[in-house]
Amino acid sequence: MVVDTFLDDPAAFALAVSATADGRLRMLSTHVTADEVAKLQHNPERRAGLLRVLDELTQQVPTAGFIPDVSRLDEAMLTTTLKPLRYCARATPASTARTR
Repeated sequence: MVVDTFLDDPAAFALAVSATADGRLRMLSTHVTADEVAKLQHNPERRAGLLRVLDELTQQVPTAGFIPDVSRLDEAMLTTTLKPLRYCARATPASTARTR
């Protein structure tokens, strides 16, 4: 995952934080990525670091579809395939930002 790179390279992480803060970079993620990271049981410190990277660098958006037993109703779109693409194209950090 790309978040591994940012966790393993503090200089790259600092650059990404700076670029995100001033609007030069916008990274999107879904709950699926966070769920995959949260399942890492063998290294709790790494899991916490990866979740921190996701939280600090990415803007969480709904998934583009719904899969039973994987998707979360409050974080997935029940729609056609074109609507999510339009949503992501319109998304701005101000309009879809998570609160910390």
